[in-house]
Amino acid sequence: MPLNRKLNGYYDVDGQLPQYLRSRAEVLLAEQCERKKAINTKEKVLSYQQHIREQYIANIGGLPHVKTPLNITFTGEIDCGNFSIRMLYFESMPGYYVTANLYVPAGLSEPAPAVLFVSGHDEAAKSSQHYQYCCRDLANNGFVVLSVDPMSQGERFQNFHKEINRPIMNWFVEHTYFGYPIEWTGGSLIRYFLWDLVRALDVMETLPEADAARIGVTGNSGGGFQSSILMLHDPRVAAGMPVTFIKSVDDYMRTGQPQDGEMLWPRQLAMHMNDDDYLTAFAPKPAMIGAVESDFFCVEGVLECYESAKKMYALLGVEKNLELTLVPGTHNYNIALRQAAVRFFAKHLQGVNSNFIAQEQQDALEPSQLWATTTGQVAAAFANFKPIWKHTAENIPPVTEDNLLDRLNAVLKMPGQEKLNAPIHMRYLSQSNEMRSTESFWLPYERHEQFFLSEEGIALGALKYEVPGRTATRCALMVLEEGTLAADWERELVREYVTRGLDVFVMDPRGHGAARMRDVTGRDTYAMHGTEHKLACDADVCGLNLFGLRVFDILRGAKYLSQRYTELEFFGRGIGALWLTYAAPFVPLLKKLHREDAPPPYREMAATPYYRFDPRLKNVGILQAADTTDVIEFLQASGVEVTEFTRFDHNTTAKW
Repeated sequence: MPLNRKLNGYYDVDGQLPQYLRSRAEVLLAEQCERKKAINTKEKVLSYQQHIREQYIANIGGLPHVKTPLNITFTGEIDCGNFSIRMLYFESMPGYYVTANLYVPAGLSEPAPAVLFVSGHDEAAKSSQHYQYCCRDLANNGFVVLSVDPMSQGERFQNFHKEINRPIMNWFVEHTYFGYPIEWTGGSLIRYFLWDLVRALDVMETLPEADAARIGVTGNSGGGFQSSILMLHDPRVAAGMPVTFIKSVDDYMRTGQPQDGEMLWPRQLAMHMNDDDYLTAFAPKPAMIGAVESDFFCVEGVLECYESAKKMYALLGVEKNLELTLVPGTHNYNIALRQAAVRFFAKHLQGVNSNFIAQEQQDALEPSQLWATTTGQVAAAFANFKPIWKHTAENIPPVTEDNLLDRLNAVLKMPGQEKLNAPIHMRYLSQSNEMRSTESFWLPYERHEQFFLSEEGIALGALKYEVPGRTATRCALMVLEEGTLAADWERELVREYVTRGLDVFVMDPRGHGAARMRDVTGRDTYAMHGTEHKLACDADVCGLNLFGLRVFDILRGAKYLSQRYTELEFFGRGIGALWLTYAAPFVPLLKKLHREDAPPPYREMAATPYYRFDPRLKNVGILQAADTTDVIEFLQASGVEVTEFTRFDHNTTAKW
């Protein structure tokens, strides 16, 4: 029998990875609190604001250096009495179309204050009835409103297929699906979301109806996130109201909820920052947090961020400019928040105290009435449409000649040499004797069930196969697609190596095989936004790389084997082949690497619209260090034999 997921009752491993990351987050949070306590003067706040902005833009991979022509095109107009709705599109980058609706109050005699409305996670985006209601309330109260579709929502599906007239994948999948390749290049999907909004402000500055000196921004959920990043970055925003987004990151980690691909602030806690820093960066300008009492973004975190940011506003002498509206309800831009938004923007953009009372609405237009394109999708409407994956392909870093090991260390973020060289105390759980047939004789070997601590709090299972009475000098370290749980299916593989004179050591890196973590999201572990993705995102927020931690675990296993053997071989199947590939350059005793059914090179996957999604591929910045092909070339130049066998094409099945 293989090891079970409790290491045969010797160690509770299925909760260790979430706990490891939570412990790391708690340390960073304590450091964050101490650093923010030291910000106690106006001058320190101003310096900290600049630090936030610079670090944020650097961590998302920067923004485009050139503003290309917007090519603003109006395609229709609907008269709604008190206001009209104009349909338009523009190009935030060449061929990268942004669809929008412009709400213009009737009878304007001079430029009016304007609000950029950014949609949250709703497939219809600007056409969603709830978002239409928000925009209508603002327009009825004298605001020009530009409501834009985010990438992969509304009319902006990136994988819309003209021949079959539908998207290849669900809208909410695209953010994370296309976000991974951008991360491999060292960037973040955030840079594209933010750039769309920067260019939307450029559009608003061209409108004769809008006063460019009085522009606000609002949106809920993903729209609250987009509001926050624009407030942080662009000084043209005069007032902002992020709704149902601001939270405490560490509190949110505890909920078990995942993050969508564009909403993850890279290394946020590692930089000793939290969501209150979106607001701090915006000070002293007026801001209001819109929140609901029963949100999955914990209300405790909302209050914590509000109090923290309010202290920064107070140091600037404008404590009253930060407000919180907390209303009953669940995750939505509900009627109470709509009312609060109109009153907030009226106060700070119109200079009036509004008594507006929001009303229930039932006259939302059909999405097709609000299309800015003739087809309802930019991918079908424009021959020069350039989807996000093509922009990613253009930003793949070139191969560099710097030291490979240094580059890999910088990206994999493995624990240091002290932890790598720490003593390993192997625990033996049980032993079994097995007989396996070779071509000419029966060969007995023993199987030992073992586990060891890779580092404090991380126990890893392993199976050791050796022939009694034989002192082997070579050992094969194996990492399989299903880990040690698949050991009983791999007897012929073990036999092959044992008959060649090698002992065999099959191990599980953290979160894999017998060390696999329990599901914490309510989804399948390896599904889109499942537990693997959630924990990989938690690691990123904490300044770690889950992929790199697994490479470290393999190096710990190799370190243990190097105490007894003079030569090592690696055998990896599936994702195990990928982890072993990146571990191989760090193992001096390695003589051979055999890869079976390994995922394609990262560059290849990043330059295609369709790759086989696996959350274990999350590996931020890996193409800034080395692709698998670069590592293999390095190994071969170092005298390591590399062989490969593929039973199926990893790109034939897109898994999400």
